[in-house]
Amino acid sequence: MLRGFIQRFSLLLACLCLAAQVDAQVSITTPTVSDTKLASAPDYASEVLSDAWDMDKSSDFANFIDIADLGSGITNLSFSGGLANFTIPSAEGAFFHLLSPGQCSTNALGKNGQAFPIDTTKYRYLSIRMNTTVGSEMRVLWYRGCNYATNWVRSLPISTSPGWHTYTIDLATIGHQSSSGGDVAWNAAPATGLRIDPGYSGTLSIDWVRLTGTPPAEGSSSASYSFTSSGANSRHSMFLDDDDNPFNGYTTAPILDSGSTGTLNVSTEYLAPGSYRVSGVTSDDFATLRADPWDMQSSVDVQQMVGVSNPSFSSGAFTGTASGDAYFLLNLFGASINSSVYRYLCFQMTSASSGPTFLVWQNSSGTTLGYFSMAAGANVYSIDLQGQTLSSPSSQTLSVVGAGWSSGNWTKLRIPLRNGAFSVGWVALRQNGCSSSDSPPSPVLSPGHFIVNSPPTLKILQPDNRGGADFASTVLGNPWNFDNTDDVVSYAGLSTAEIYPNNYVDGLQGDFFHGTSSEGSGDPYNPVLQQSPTSSQRVDTSRFKNLIYKLNVARTQDVANGSVVRVIWQAAADGDALPFNGDDTMTQDGWNEYVQDMTKINLEPIMHAPGSYINPPWHGNVNYLRIDAHEFTPATEFYFDYVRLTADDETNSQFAITYELSDSDDDPSDVLVSFYYSASASLTNPQTIVQNLAMNRDSNVYLWDTSSLPAGTYYVFGIADDGYNTMKRTASGRLVKSSLPQDSTAPALVLDEPTAGRTIYSSMVVSGYGIDNIQTANIEVLADGELLGSFRPGRYSKAAHLAYATYAEAGNAGFFERIDTSGLSDGNHLIVVKIYDTAGNITSSGSISVDKAAGTDPSPIPEPTPENESPLTVPGTVATLTLTAKLDAKKNTASFKITGGLTCSQVDLIVSEKKSDLVKTVPVGTVLYSGGGSQSISLSASKLKGLVKKTKDIPVYVAALCNGQRTTPVKKISPVNLQNKKKLKTAAKWIAYLDTKLR
Repeated sequence: MLRGFIQRFSLLLACLCLAAQVDAQVSITTPTVSDTKLASAPDYASEVLSDAWDMDKSSDFANFIDIADLGSGITNLSFSGGLANFTIPSAEGAFFHLLSPGQCSTNALGKNGQAFPIDTTKYRYLSIRMNTTVGSEMRVLWYRGCNYATNWVRSLPISTSPGWHTYTIDLATIGHQSSSGGDVAWNAAPATGLRIDPGYSGTLSIDWVRLTGTPPAEGSSSASYSFTSSGANSRHSMFLDDDDNPFNGYTTAPILDSGSTGTLNVSTEYLAPGSYRVSGVTSDDFATLRADPWDMQSSVDVQQMVGVSNPSFSSGAFTGTASGDAYFLLNLFGASINSSVYRYLCFQMTSASSGPTFLVWQNSSGTTLGYFSMAAGANVYSIDLQGQTLSSPSSQTLSVVGAGWSSGNWTKLRIPLRNGAFSVGWVALRQNGCSSSDSPPSPVLSPGHFIVNSPPTLKILQPDNRGGADFASTVLGNPWNFDNTDDVVSYAGLSTAEIYPNNYVDGLQGDFFHGTSSEGSGDPYNPVLQQSPTSSQRVDTSRFKNLIYKLNVARTQDVANGSVVRVIWQAAADGDALPFNGDDTMTQDGWNEYVQDMTKINLEPIMHAPGSYINPPWHGNVNYLRIDAHEFTPATEFYFDYVRLTADDETNSQFAITYELSDSDDDPSDVLVSFYYSASASLTNPQTIVQNLAMNRDSNVYLWDTSSLPAGTYYVFGIADDGYNTMKRTASGRLVKSSLPQDSTAPALVLDEPTAGRTIYSSMVVSGYGIDNIQTANIEVLADGELLGSFRPGRYSKAAHLAYATYAEAGNAGFFERIDTSGLSDGNHLIVVKIYDTAGNITSSGSISVDKAAGTDPSPIPEPTPENESPLTVPGTVATLTLTAKLDAKKNTASFKITGGLTCSQVDLIVSEKKSDLVKTVPVGTVLYSGGGSQSISLSASKLKGLVKKTKDIPVYVAALCNGQRTTPVKKISPVNLQNKKKLKTAAKWIAYLDTKLR
């Protein structure tokens, strides 16, 4: 059955009472009882985005919900029960994006047209399953770039009807009313965005949207039927629908009166996967033949009403109070009335008053009035629109003023209302006269169904774009997982800087860095790496390329005013005089993981004009790296869960290709997957890894022998095949065949549940933690050797954090999964849990004996309770500076160099004759230099005087300050060693003298 449909005929199939003699009959012969299965058409969202537009979550509307992607004319947006629901107060400004063109001058991470453009030569049929409250029109708009305001094309209006309907638009042939320039034709160039303008006011629900191409040869068929015409109901309609009742909404437009024999052609280019049946309806009523009789079960039957207060549609009656020239227009479903066929208007109405009144019918040529007399009370009216007197009950003589009914095809039909309370029970427009009641006919159904195949779904988990070895873990020995204050090397623009160890924030348990930006700053930042340009612990950019961070900005998304994250870095010893500023990355509400391929990052064009910088900008040995969480000017909280900088997945002799494969409507043994690799990102010249792995095999991991693979970078893809459709998926990340030793460290597995002897029911909890020194590939749960389920760890585990503090995954190694065991027979079973790392190393739990019982668990194991340990304040030190100070006795010169001050708003070089002055909380002394933050500051003075030598050395002390705080050790220098003949007597005088020389 259709999700969310409006049920208007609860007794439809039970009622066999027809409005008139039913001698006509439809006979449907195919599809037969054995059903006909069809291949589905290729769908853009499923194939390219790996996420069908099935309206199960907000991300089915573009990449993020922001004013640029959701028009101001749409309110109360919600996603529930597989439906997108919203209200349109005004058609002006109402639109929503299915695919966002993104934003120009950004790093477009996520689902958007910059990252995933639409191949318009392949995908062309846009189908929308939609429910509206009134008939109106919609338009489709598509883009040719990243700018919302330019290079777009808008279609001509597409008529919509009230109720549930499926609309299919051929974008390759639809007319265009306007564009902003560029290529107009749909297939002229790839489309970078897709927008729908509903074009009406009211409530709207969307069940699904598909953008499809031509289906495979097995995606088309036809149904055969015949029609015997005699008696009153001498007309028929044919429908294709996803249930047995076209009267609650049908899938395809009806075929009306095509002859005594015919076929209904079926092509899956406009059909979503599922089961469809052919139905036939015989009637002589205009609305019934369109599967929507005017039975007043809902407001769908009325296109417009005037002079009506307190309208209501309930229990098959349209009620209200009429005043003035009150009337209502019947919904004609976007069709026109053929006056040579339909001439008898029949309706049941209860009126508070009697008197003369008039019908109105219209078309583009004009308006016609038809006068008749309306009686008070409940009556059935039978009117011959050609003006002749009827013999049927409550017949009325119609006096026509203007063009006669039979003079054309009519697009509007208006029913009058007398002043006062009224009730309309039903309306019919017939070919063969009226009756005193109106009941819907029973549809005739095909023996079998058309089954539109649901393609297999394939997701490659490894290799992935999150990479493998983590820089902070493997090189620094301390991952950036914010479990202690050491993970914050400095910060600026913050009024609050804290570590939240083992806390629960916005639905996530973990260790977090919590910052609050200073009011008005608009630029809070906290570097994760701040090394000297010559440090041995800089980032080797030829290996570490993937930046991953999990971030939550505690402010409603507002791209225009600050929902922007920025990455900044520098390789000072490799030609970078200034840092590189990455371009904007739009942030989304709540917790989100952002994965940036640093080899493809765009730069801020205002700061980096093309041709003015080293290319590629991610180069050399990076000694400075920071992530600016947002750009809101008001004080704004934010949280980081972790930051990782990883190498691509690497292999020497073996790699664990890990995947998820499913198919909702085929036998698992019939669904196969094959894997291939290519040395080209365009996947040219693919080579086979393995073919025809069955979906029901006992593992979702394939251990690929890479020992004979030449050194280089490779791209892995897979093709799943269920016998009707294939689905191709490319791994999100690269795989590097490396000369590094093959990882031989087995992953760790600690299992809390299930325990031996545990009684399980329809589901079984599997909990604990699994962790690897590089990366966990998968955890699999087997029962008696057969795969029950698989997952990857991702929850916080304090035990894993304590046991493996130097592993990058330490903060996210936990798991708590409820595995479906309803398919297991009652009795004893042996459970085995296995963990794989990406190198193919395996650790197993061994066999765990459990007992399966019927039903659901009477005492289910609860999920872990959230914890909140006390926050740790990050020390006020805002940068770790390096100071070198040297007095050259032979040349009588002094030189000072301060490095690492890039994040300081102010750097000072301070000197004192007392060391104790410089080790104070607030150092005091003579400021020799003060200036803005910089990575490297050099100062020098020559031809210096020395100090008079006494019995002992007379040293002075220097230190560097960042934002008023000492961040370097205090250095001692000895002016008495200077060889200049001119000497000063006291350290204080020498300091004052040095100050003048440096200035």
